[in-house]
Amino acid sequence: MPPAATSTSSAPATTATHFVDDVSPLIQYKGSWQAGDKSDSEFSKYSNGTFMVSSTKDDMATFVFTGTQVTLYGARRDNHGPYTIYLDGLQQTLDGQSGQATFGPLFTSNALTQQSHTIAISNSVINGSDPNRFLDLDYITWTSEWAAPTKELDAVETAYFAYQPSNAWKTDLGSDLSGFNNNTGYVTTDNDASVTITFAGESCIVYGAVGPNLGSYAVKLDGNDAGTFNATRQNYAASQRLFQTEGLGPANHTLTFTNKPSGTANKLAIDYAVMATIPTSTVIPPEDTKAEGWNNVKKGLFIAAGIGSVCLLLTFIAVFFRCCRPKSKYKAPGGTRDAAAFATGGGGGSKPISLQPMRDPHADTAPLLR
Repeated sequence: MPPAATSTSSAPATTATHFVDDVSPLIQYKGSWQAGDKSDSEFSKYSNGTFMVSSTKDDMATFVFTGTQVTLYGARRDNHGPYTIYLDGLQQTLDGQSGQATFGPLFTSNALTQQSHTIAISNSVINGSDPNRFLDLDYITWTSEWAAPTKELDAVETAYFAYQPSNAWKTDLGSDLSGFNNNTGYVTTDNDASVTITFAGESCIVYGAVGPNLGSYAVKLDGNDAGTFNATRQNYAASQRLFQTEGLGPANHTLTFTNKPSGTANKLAIDYAVMATIPTSTVIPPEDTKAEGWNNVKKGLFIAAGIGSVCLLLTFIAVFFRCCRPKSKYKAPGGTRDAAAFATGGGGGSKPISLQPMRDPHADTAPLLR
């Protein structure tokens, strides 16, 4: 049994060992790979009783990981042949033939830089009818400087798992979806039905089911495309890694899985997630548009009240000054006022200016227009 994901220290940067089984959607198969059959005499020697087998030239299995070393496990047997390893563009051809069946590493890399790497294994048999034409893959392990996440949340924790639309998802898994963590999970068959998982910290692993009725799904990390994966397998298996990410910042992050069904392979089943830290807050709920409209109305009323108060104050000031302004003591008959008092003055014997009387328009009683 391969080791589970473990870490040697609680320090932020340490060494963790991760494991992914051959049936995980994280391993992408190209060609005519088949699931190993229980009729194989060596079937019980494979991890978890599963392995993938190829008998055709150029069949390829590809895996992308972030870490410092990677090992591919399988078997060397009397009917196995040459295979080629591709690691970040470099290649090496090895021999899988052995008179006595051995189960263990097919390839182990040298020390790598802690970053994203791509490894692939390809069947390199030359003659398709060669009896030694087989290649199998059992599982993959890799090491990383990031500590393995430890905070586990079931898919029913809806504070962190947001399902859209909600009526497209069911908690009744049925008889064909077994082996779920705590016997709980969510499943959908609807095209474009999605689940958004909120987590905190640098890493998150999401688990679910694979099998003949499970299909493809697209993943987004913090709103950016992170790839499309295929959960369709010949045989059913639960607790498989559907996606893994690490090396992120300490803030909250989101992973969105969207169902992309095809024919009878139409299910997306989410079991649980393991994250570095459970977020203290989740996605902010959408605003209530009615409440938002009432808030806008209240803002308008406050603004109108403020403008009205200013206008009332200005009116009061104008009336006050008009009532308190001193009036002339000299009035001529007929409503005229003698303006000479404002025009006299000055010294030096200067003569007062002669002014014509002015009519007070308020004293006229005749209409302005006839």
